[in-house]
Amino acid sequence: MKIIAIFFLIITQFFSCTVTQKASRVQPSSEEHLFNSQVERDEPEIPKSENETANLFPKAKKEPDLPEKNEQPKVSEKIPEERPNPLSASQIEKQIKDFSGYGYWPVHNNNHIIFLSTDLDRNGLDDVIVLYVSADHFSEADADLLSDFSRLYDITSKPFDCYLQVFFQFEGRITPVYRIPLGKKVVFDSLKQVEIKKDSDRPFAVSAIFQFLDGSERDWVIFGEGGISRFTMKESFSVKPEIRDIDGDNYIDIVIHQRSFEEGTGYETFLTWYKWDGSNFKEYKNTNIVRNLKNFLSFIRKYIQSHNWEKLLEHSLPSETLKELYSKGLEPGEICTRIFQPSTASEEERLQYSEAPPLIELNVKEVLFPEILENPFVRTEKGDYLFPLSVRITAKEGIFVYNAKIKIPMNPFVSRQYQFVVE
Repeated sequence: MKIIAIFFLIITQFFSCTVTQKASRVQPSSEEHLFNSQVERDEPEIPKSENETANLFPKAKKEPDLPEKNEQPKVSEKIPEERPNPLSASQIEKQIKDFSGYGYWPVHNNNHIIFLSTDLDRNGLDDVIVLYVSADHFSEADADLLSDFSRLYDITSKPFDCYLQVFFQFEGRITPVYRIPLGKKVVFDSLKQVEIKKDSDRPFAVSAIFQFLDGSERDWVIFGEGGISRFTMKESFSVKPEIRDIDGDNYIDIVIHQRSFEEGTGYETFLTWYKWDGSNFKEYKNTNIVRNLKNFLSFIRKYIQSHNWEKLLEHSLPSETLKELYSKGLEPGEICTRIFQPSTASEEERLQYSEAPPLIELNVKEVLFPEILENPFVRTEKGDYLFPLSVRITAKEGIFVYNAKIKIPMNPFVSRQYQFVVE
């Protein structure tokens, strides 16, 4: 019996260990149970073929071939910049009217406000420049009414105050920024842009032109890198402004021609050159026409009488032109013959004067030029000024008439202000 009890105890312990081991394999630990409850893991199937492997790992995109050298990207490859949306003309006009009133109204034509536009603040949107005049109502600022020349003679037409208003444009709106007073005017002429530098919108200039009894006045308001500046010029019977680039620096120049009586000379013409200095037009050089021309002709007379043809050419032709003529093998006398050509005289002149030989062949006694009492030059299509000159020569061989042409170059302030034309 004792042996049977021991055997039964051994069998009971054996089965108890076996059940405990099976239970430990079936129930996971608390940490493993937590992990499996949060993460869902899908085990992939093992591919059975090469195609299935390819599907599991798709091929990478092929890299483009690198160029042999660096090149600028094509325009189409550039990333487009985002630009703000500009206001339409009608939207701009509406907002200008909203800012108007209080005794001043914008000048308009057929109910459309006259304005100039350019991007002054470089934000990608055109800013707006408007001319305002003093008026009680919008209708009184009509350009047709303001430009009526009879206002100058009508004592009931009062002068009006005016100013330029600058609006900066931002996305969806314009904002008044600058106001530039122009003073009292009587008759409005026009509002236009002036190009200061060739093919450039900087500096930007606005020209407001007004009429007066004795002529017109141009008020320039210039927007440059250094700020806002003004330049005013008048035009009348005796004062003529000339606006063009005379020295080839791509900036326009202003040359004022002023005619006035001078005792002992006649009607002299004075030239004043105003040159752009980076902020405004400043007086740069001065010269005259009549006195300098008389002085020039006195030297020419002396050189003809002395047959000093070389000195005559040095005094009357640019060095570049003279060098070019000499390089062609021409002698000074030959060049002078091309400058002074026999006159194609009328029948009456043929009875009075002999047919002229070449000037260099004459024994000259006297050289007579026409009396110069005022500016004889006329502007040509090329932009220079021309004076057709007749010269009467008294020589041992007889009395002869020659024609020549004197020109003032594009820049009348150069050292050789007067130059002969070589035909």
